[in-house]
Amino acid sequence: MVMELRRAVSGMFMFATILVGTGFCQNENDLISGPLSGVTFAPEPGHLGLTVQYISTSSTSSFDSDGKEHDLNEYNERIADPGYKRSMSALRGEYTISKNLGLFVIIPFVNSQELEWNLEPTYMGALNDLSGQTGVGDIMVGGWFQVVKSSQLAVNISGAYYMATGSSPDETTTAELGSTGNGHTSTGAGISADFVVSSKILLSLGGEYVLNQEADYSFDDVAMTVEYGNEMLLGGRLTYSMSNNLSLGMNADYLASDKMKVDGQESDDTEATAVILTPMIGHHDTTNKLNMRISGGYQLTYAGSNILKYDGLRFGLYIIF
Repeated sequence: MVMELRRAVSGMFMFATILVGTGFCQNENDLISGPLSGVTFAPEPGHLGLTVQYISTSSTSSFDSDGKEHDLNEYNERIADPGYKRSMSALRGEYTISKNLGLFVIIPFVNSQELEWNLEPTYMGALNDLSGQTGVGDIMVGGWFQVVKSSQLAVNISGAYYMATGSSPDETTTAELGSTGNGHTSTGAGISADFVVSSKILLSLGGEYVLNQEADYSFDDVAMTVEYGNEMLLGGRLTYSMSNNLSLGMNADYLASDKMKVDGQESDDTEATAVILTPMIGHHDTTNKLNMRISGGYQLTYAGSNILKYDGLRFGLYIIF
C-alpha cells in the first residue's frame, strides 16, 4: 500500500505543476496575462519561459478506502505520533515555436522525504525514523497546440511522455522510505482552457489522462510485473484580479487512479482519489525586464481515499527570457 501512496502524492504534485506552471507573455486580455496567469499561456514565439516551483508538505493522517480520515497514530497513541514529511521542486522550461505550437519539459526533484515516529519516551521497541532517496524524479517532455484563441477564451490541447529517469522503488533498501521515481514510463493527453468571466474574474480549467506502462520490479530476489492504474487529473482555478500587479486565486484539483495489477491480477484497495484545495496569491513584478511573477499558496488535501493527507506550502517563480 505504501507504494501506491507515494505514486499518488507524486502525481498530484506534478499536476499542480502543469496547471500553474504556464503563462509568461502578454495577451489580448489582461486577466489571462495577470499575476496568476492563465493555464493556456506560453512565451511569445522564439522566447523561452522558465518556471520554478517548490512545495513542502507533511502528513499525520490518511484516508481509507471509504474516504474516512484516520490519524496515523490511531490505536497507538501511547507508543508514537508518526508523521511524514516531503518536499519537492520542479523546473519547467517552455519554448514557443509559433503562435499555436510549443514544447515543454518538466524536471521534478525530490528534496526530502522522511518518516518520523516521534516515539514516547517510555516505549522500548525498535522503530527507526526513515529517510527516502533524493534527486531527479521522472522527467516529462511534451508539447501543446492552441486550438482556440480570442480575447475572452483560449483552449490548448497537449501531449506528454513521462520518462523513468528517477530511481525505481525496487532500487531502495529496507532502511529507505522511497525512491525518486516510479520505475516505469507513461503517456498522457490533456486539455486546458481559460475563460474570462468578467473584467475581474478568470476561470482556468485543465485535465489530463495518463496511461501507465508496466514496471518490472525485483524485491529481495522476487520478480514481479506491476501495472499501476491509469490516472485522471482534473483541476481548476478561479482568479480575482485586485490590480495589474496582484491577484488572488483558489485552486481545486482532483486525482483518480485505477487499481493496480500485480502479475496480471488486480489488487484490492489500490485505487485512489484525492481532492486538493489551494488558496493562492500572485504578484507581477513590472519593475524589471524579466517579466517576473511570484506566487504562493497553502495546499490542503480536503478529501480522498487510499491516500495520505498531505498539506503544506507551495511557492512559484515565473520568468520569460
